[in-house]
Amino acid sequence: MKIKLFIAAIAIAVSYWLFRIGGGIPFAEQWPQVESLREISSIIFGVFGAWIALIYPGKLEEIFKREKKEDRKNDVMAIERLLLPMRLTTVILFFLLLFGLFGPFLKQLPWAVANTEIFRGLSFLLLSFLSILQIVAIIMALFPAGVISKEIRQAEADLNRSEALRSKVQKATKSDMENPG
Repeated sequence: MKIKLFIAAIAIAVSYWLFRIGGGIPFAEQWPQVESLREISSIIFGVFGAWIALIYPGKLEEIFKREKKEDRKNDVMAIERLLLPMRLTTVILFFLLLFGLFGPFLKQLPWAVANTEIFRGLSFLLLSFLSILQIVAIIMALFPAGVISKEIRQAEADLNRSEALRSKVQKATKSDMENPG
């Protein structure tokens, strides 16, 4: 409980600090970060979609056809590792699209212009939070890649063992045929 309270206090302090710093950063200087995040999020969204289609072809269909819950649970967990970062990226894209839509609109409102520093601070805080969320999604992308790499190494090891065993069987069979008895 104390750890959660400590983390919450740090999060609030950092948020306040980002808000205060952001109040002095004009929207024109923040906009390249919006564009960068939008491009990165779009790319990551596409990569995760491709991973799901290439790595787990037919898995979604199998999940719904399987009768045993245990079999489904393992497949769902594997796909969930890719869907969670994809969902995070979707949330990021959603907020970035809202940011781009309402930003220019707010600049036209007299009360927003009168409180420009507050809106700059909120904007910078949102961009900072979305950037951190994007970093988390990218890090989460590494875990499925590691799992896939491990599965590939395991499959190669199994294949090598099978080939070694087959080679031994062929040698033994050949030896038995040459020396019967």
